[in-house]
Amino acid sequence: SVTADDITAIYSDSRLTVVQRQDALQKLRQEMVARQSAEEMNDSSALVTKIDEGLAYLSKGQAGSASPEVLSHSDTAVDPSNL
Repeated sequence: SVTADDITAIYSDSRLTVVQRQDALQKLRQEMVARQSAEEMNDSSALVTKIDEGLAYLSKGQAGSASPEVLSHSDTAVDPSNL
């Protein structure tokens, strides 16, 4: 079964082009949605959301090695006034 770490590995894999990562995520998303019944979809909706986050991240042209989780934690950055 697919985990959130598997999804992150796909969209942060710098060995693949952005288009290849987007294609892989889109295919994975289609497979997950197709396999799930409406009842079971609740269990995997977080993973589909994770795939959507990865696709959004890649579509913004931020194809570096940092994952969205790293970039989203600017609120935890060191405050220069505390140095």
